Amino acid sequence: MRTPEMLVFCACFAASSVCGQEFEPRMGMLVANAAVSVRARPDANAPVIAELPAKSSLQWVNGQRTGSFLRVLPAKGPMGWVVSDQIQIVKQPPAAPDLTESTSPPCFTPLSACPVVGCAATGSDHAVFNKAKRRMPAADAEAVTIDFSDLQKLQQQADSLVGSGHELTASDRRQLKNLTVSTGNVDEGSLVRVTGFLATGPLKPHPNTGESVNCRLKKPADNDFHISLVPEVDGTEFDGVVVEMIPQKRNPKWTIAKLVGVQQNRQRVLVTGALFYDNEHTVNDDPNNEVSGQPRRLSLWEVHPITEFLVCEKADASCDPDTPEDWTAVPVLQ
Repeated sequence: MRTPEMLVFCACFAASSVCGQEFEPRMGMLVANAAVSVRARPDANAPVIAELPAKSSLQWVNGQRTGSFLRVLPAKGPMGWVVSDQIQIVKQPPAAPDLTESTSPPCFTPLSACPVVGCAATGSDHAVFNKAKRRMPAADAEAVTIDFSDLQKLQQQADSLVGSGHELTASDRRQLKNLTVSTGNVDEGSLVRVTGFLATGPLKPHPNTGESVNCRLKKPADNDFHISLVPEVDGTEFDGVVVEMIPQKRNPKWTIAKLVGVQQNRQRVLVTGALFYDNEHTVNDDPNNEVSGQPRRLSLWEVHPITEFLVCEKADASCDPDTPEDWTAVPVLQ
């Protein structure tokens, strides 16, 4: 029998554009019959973003097809589109999940009993992933200021090093270091800060539901707060990145109601926290060709967990990240 929380979860999952539920992409397998051009859009005149040799293996993202083009993800490199007559289908993607089914029960309860690997088996790739999600920066670390162009460049570097849309081994994750940004170099786990606005919607800041990292617990207080951060005041989720507040020792003054108030007031924010690569998903930055079930964003790099969240109360949003007195630690909205 499904509990009320499970029914809410399933309803939100089905209405992902409103509730923001997400799941791993459903990947089929393809092989290139000949050398193939990967294009940015399903259009023969779209820019070529990669050239792949014959016999290259490709993942088929959600079985997505537009006209004569298939949406593909190489083992390393950006997602794009290839002409179907150059491709052999080796394996169809799995069926979409049955959203009427109840979710798995929590593996530990309460949250204080949830280990750093969450529900993942110790030593598994997913355990490494969950630990990275909860890794706090060193207490004496100095934050590196980055911007959205840096986050796009970091995605390009991660694409070439480890790819996306799949699990990473511990060895893979160790490659995510000494990455170039405009102000120097960063590693996954580095303390960074970025300024922007909460995306205009329709998605609001919200708690995730039942993630492995938080032992599949369902209550909002036991889950990460998912926030879409964008560079411009009128930006949509497709223009930005995801930043997350985790439940472990979360500042009690950080509430969904206050975050929604900041979103509605169109206030600039300054977000500080650990740099994290969400490799299990795919970039979803094209509003004309959305990837179902994937958070809308231009880069899989996140600020996660957030360690400081500051708000600019100037009407012209002109607060300077290097001027502490420009920022307020707690939104005035109650």
